[in-house]
Amino acid sequence: MAGRLKSIIVNLNGLLKHKHHENFKLSSDEVQTIRNNLKGISSDELGICNFKLNEELCSSTRADISYLKVCSNGQIFDLGVFALKKDCRMPMHNHHGMYGVVKVLFGSGRIQSFSPIRETQEHFSIDDIVDAEIVEDMSVSAKEGSNLMHLEPNSGNIHAITADKNSPLVFLDLLMPPYDHLNYTVSYFELVSTGECRKKCKLKVIPEPTDYRCDQLDYAAVIQDNPSFEN
Repeated sequence: MAGRLKSIIVNLNGLLKHKHHENFKLSSDEVQTIRNNLKGISSDELGICNFKLNEELCSSTRADISYLKVCSNGQIFDLGVFALKKDCRMPMHNHHGMYGVVKVLFGSGRIQSFSPIRETQEHFSIDDIVDAEIVEDMSVSAKEGSNLMHLEPNSGNIHAITADKNSPLVFLDLLMPPYDHLNYTVSYFELVSTGECRKKCKLKVIPEPTDYRCDQLDYAAVIQDNPSFEN
């Protein structure tokens, strides 16, 4: 395992070891520490060959979105890489009760994030209307200054991510705690209206989009020829 990635995982384990999946909370200082740890991570330090990954994304048999699992620590965190093909949109979805950090590795795209104005329930029903604030609507790329963003349980917890028309978008994704797939259902949304100030909006809960599919990506397909990374 590359030294930088190993250091990040050790630091995450140390910082989060006393956290519990239920009532999981991080202080603003802890969030900033995690952001700082991920700030400089690159594809190289993950053992990923960008050229090989781009070739995988050009394959007609691969889904528009692929996921590569990097590391997991039970009910504390999941660390992985999402890869979106050119002009692909990850549907707007939520992360109830979670913290997350996104670090762009290569490519470019757009992130829209929203915060519910009122505390939201864990489970929504189709056609529910959620009053929200627009937190971010920004272009992102691997360039410093536009490559790192995070979400919290009450801030930016609903988001949509889109790759540019002429570029894939590949990003490291850290979720704390990870999804509890036995007891938690992801909700999907669409923007139905915005207020006059452009900061307030209404989101509608929709079924999971029928065209949404995410492939699992194998390290063997994208690993560097002489990596210092060991999966």
